[in-house]
Amino acid sequence: MTTQIQRLTQHRFTVDEYYATAYAGIPKENARVELIQGEIVEMGPLGNRHAACVDRLVDLLTLLTRKQAIIRVQNPVHINDYSTVEPDLMLLVRRDEFYVSDRPSSSDVLLLVEVSDTILQYDRNVKFPIYANAGIVEVWIADL
Repeated sequence: MTTQIQRLTQHRFTVDEYYATAYAGIPKENARVELIQGEIVEMGPLGNRHAACVDRLVDLLTLLTRKQAIIRVQNPVHINDYSTVEPDLMLLVRRDEFYVSDRPSSSDVLLLVEVSDTILQYDRNVKFPIYANAGIVEVWIADL
């Protein structure tokens, strides 16, 4: 007798489905997650060194940009139909309404920064190619 095993496929979430689950309370309200290529990925907690580095970058970029761009910290950017991420810091094209009507997309990003304490290889090998494919031209990594 031959047993046939049916191959199961994973469901890739779209950005719209991802936000619908978030509005429904899945995952939990304060969970640190991102949608990467259709998969909901849990991010680790932010340590003191990580937070301090982000704060220093915000301080420096605030002085340098002087209201020429919007500095966005750990907030979402729409990458494509299957990815929305929350990088540590972005400089965005300045809009008077500060993106209240819609989330910024990759074309709005002037600079994207990831601060990496424990997931350097993940940032380099998974996230950076996604950013490059989305046309984000300036991406930095701060390797702690």
